[in-house]
Amino acid sequence: MPTHALYAQVPYYLSAQDWPQASIAMLNTFAEVADLRFDTSRLDCLVTDAIAAVGAMFDESPSLHDVVTRLEQRYDELRKLEDEPLPTGDELEEELQQYLRKHDGD
Repeated sequence: MPTHALYAQVPYYLSAQDWPQASIAMLNTFAEVADLRFDTSRLDCLVTDAIAAVGAMFDESPSLHDVVTRLEQRYDELRKLEDEPLPTGDELEEELQQYLRKHDGD
């Protein structure tokens, strides 16, 4: 019997917040996998309030805002790396040989 695992990535700093975007994402993914349709309109109406609540949380804690900003920047940097193609075996071998030639006398 085929199985699927679904999860929604919600940042740790939102663990105490309602985050309807996660529920919407889960329902949409499940609907796609199971070829079903779900009405998410009631959840959609909660998104604006959830975003406002997070904004208020950041306003109350500038240090949290700074931490989240750094985390988002790091995440964006890692995503850029994922988009770069990996070197081929031949390219890795050539780079290793160049390194060994350069450091052969050391």
